[in-house]
Amino acid sequence: MTNKSKSSGIFAFYAAYPAFTLSFLFLTVASLILLVSVPQNEQFLTVNRLHHPVADAAFQYITYGGDGLMMVLLAAVLLFVRFKYAVYTIACFVSTGLIAQGIKRSLKLPRPAKVFDGLHDIHIPQDYAVHFNNSFPSGHTTTAFAMMEYCITSFPTSGIRRFCFSWRCLWGI
Repeated sequence: MTNKSKSSGIFAFYAAYPAFTLSFLFLTVASLILLVSVPQNEQFLTVNRLHHPVADAAFQYITYGGDGLMMVLLAAVLLFVRFKYAVYTIACFVSTGLIAQGIKRSLKLPRPAKVFDGLHDIHIPQDYAVHFNNSFPSGHTTTAFAMMEYCITSFPTSGIRRFCFSWRCLWGI
């Protein structure tokens, strides 16, 4: 009798969900083709024209999921689970934040409001604080991805994996 250990790596996840894997691969390839074939300015303007009041309201709150305060809140919750998880969460937050901010301040890329100022009318939701500099990489997206990836790798056997993967992609939008 052999004792087979259940694989819990990322490849096991993809193997367990073939429909998801194929959809993910298709969307990844389609996104790469779009990235290469359509200029970034046109991509932004196309997506910006698709705005809707419901989406404006929803994404106003979804973006807070990538706020640093959410990572600190996660660390506070994990204090009650295991102290080292909270320490790892803070280390993840600090390291990814330093890397993202270093890249952001080195590249100094303008945000869309500055790029299109006077050229195109772009939709900006009401009560949205408009920033003009340090566009890439997004701090909220970096934090959200780091937080969700931490949860996926730290709790691989829990049902949290699919939730974290889905929300991580939503924050990336």
